[in-house]
Amino acid sequence: AVMGLSRNEIDRRYEDIAKFADIGQFIEQPVKFYSSGMYLRLAFATAVHVSPDILIIDEALAVGDARFQQKCLARIKEFCRHGTVLFVTHSSDVLTELCARALWIENGRVQMDGEPKAVVEKYLEFMYEGQNAFSRKIEVEVDQGGGSADRSGFVAVNGKIRQFGNRKALIEGVRIVSANKTNSIAHTGQPCEISVLIRCREEIQQPIVGFIVKDRLGREIMADNTAYISDGDLPPFKAHKRYLVSFSIGAWPNLREDDYSLSVAIADGFVDEHEQCHFLHDIIIFKSIPIRNTHTILCVPDTKIGYRELAN
Repeated sequence: AVMGLSRNEIDRRYEDIAKFADIGQFIEQPVKFYSSGMYLRLAFATAVHVSPDILIIDEALAVGDARFQQKCLARIKEFCRHGTVLFVTHSSDVLTELCARALWIENGRVQMDGEPKAVVEKYLEFMYEGQNAFSRKIEVEVDQGGGSADRSGFVAVNGKIRQFGNRKALIEGVRIVSANKTNSIAHTGQPCEISVLIRCREEIQQPIVGFIVKDRLGREIMADNTAYISDGDLPPFKAHKRYLVSFSIGAWPNLREDDYSLSVAIADGFVDEHEQCHFLHDIIIFKSIPIRNTHTILCVPDTKIGYRELAN
């Protein structure tokens, strides 16, 4: 018996298993000659075709080409509708999309158990701050009115916003403007500006400012930062000075009509190695208005249809 099934039951499922694994003629070879990827493909194909009550998957989506990974993801989603899946992964995107509950285990100990979006955010904080992520008190400094920055339309930062960082620089306010609407709606095809108001407590030698747009499940839909933009390299930020960094987006993408969140951050260093000075989760919740419907998260808004009748 294999996985509790008799030889006859395995034979009845053989064609489906072989088709899903898609390893060609190697299906007839002893598994001792398989590569690790081929072995995992066959193991996953067998597991999902034996109708288990509980499906345990350990990084299965890390093997195979993009087509096989998408096929696995679709089958897992299908199984989730009528069974229980225990999914082991380091991918926060897959976690937030597939799971209703997340358990974060670090060095054999449970660090956090809860809603996936909240666990992923705390895990990100832990990656930057270690155990300080669980002990650091949120410090929110109240500005006494000094400085000449225009604060109109900016969402102020308070202790209710989930945040972390070493506080060498503080984000004091965030604003998103689209079609003359502030912090509420982004219109597809219209210019959009995301602005971040920053106050430096210490000098920031290599400032990087960025933003992330996430959907209601916490999946990252789009993001950018000054280090990735060709003319976005910022000069050092001086201590005790304020700065306004703005991202001017020529045309907002055609996102599915829904609520989205804006997260922003300032860091010191380089893309691959930096310290987070101040990271704000979901400081603004806004609605994206498309110019045409889409059943996916986003689509190209100006697609043209070509049509002509062909001769027989």
